Amino acid sequence: MSASAVVRAGSRSDSIQVEPLTCSLGAELSGVDLGDASRDAALFAEIHSLLLRYKVLFLRDQHFSRAEHVAFARRFGPLEDHPVVGSDPDHPGLVLIYKGADTRHLQYENAWHCDATWRECPQMGAVLRCVECPPVGGDMIWCNMVEAYAKLPPGVKTRIAGLRARHSIEASFGAALPIDKRLALKDQYPDAEHPVVRTHPETGEKVLFVNSFATHFTNFHTHEHVRVGQDYAPGAAQLRSRSTRCAFAGARTASRSGTTVARSTMRSTTSGLRYASSSAPASSATARFEFASAVASALACRRHDDEVARGARPGD
Repeated sequence: MSASAVVRAGSRSDSIQVEPLTCSLGAELSGVDLGDASRDAALFAEIHSLLLRYKVLFLRDQHFSRAEHVAFARRFGPLEDHPVVGSDPDHPGLVLIYKGADTRHLQYENAWHCDATWRECPQMGAVLRCVECPPVGGDMIWCNMVEAYAKLPPGVKTRIAGLRARHSIEASFGAALPIDKRLALKDQYPDAEHPVVRTHPETGEKVLFVNSFATHFTNFHTHEHVRVGQDYAPGAAQLRSRSTRCAFAGARTASRSGTTVARSTMRSTTSGLRYASSSAPASSATARFEFASAVASALACRRHDDEVARGARPGD
């Protein structure tokens, strides 16, 4: 089932201008204010439909308040704070990411990732607002993980069909912490295990669900996969790497400023915005992001995966 098959025209279609950015990912919206959408159920429903179709939505010149930011994101479901990145104390669920030349030791976001897959029930998406960016650089890159899965060779699809992957906050955010704090973080958020291929609960699309939080496949070491004495460990590592590389080669688009609403994607940032690399000096570059992450439908997605594994129809 394709995303377009479930998208319905909303009552506000004539007021929202939609400009697709690539053939398979991303669209820029104009003629809409997310502050209004935080209070208008019909307008929100139209944006939600567009999100299902385009995966990532970009909006410029938004002037909503932090309260409206949180209210709009909460329409997707309950919000969550991040255990490592700070949140606005006056607006729970609004995570603040402020990075500059004086925070290089904390600039660890420059990797392909889906947010918080180390949670047992990962979030369904995020509403990300760029409030300050450097004059040069700072593009955020997005990848369509539905397209990434669709373009995998048939043999790889067969090999990963029943695999599950371990996702870890300890091996990512915790890696730079002192060992006692790292272990305490793992105690609070034990490693989570997710299917390598997930089914989107609203569109029915297959999604490749591996990223930089995934450390290894948990059920790969079987006689069907491993030739004893030849690829005890490399077989799984190479398969995971190939799947991830295929995702990198999938349809991508980039954003530089404004507000972004996204789901079913992975993202990374280029030099100078959330990560300053040696190839792009950013001694005075500063980036500030504020985003609210919704966990709505993530549990439904996990339940859907379990039902498919049992051969049941979703919702039965």
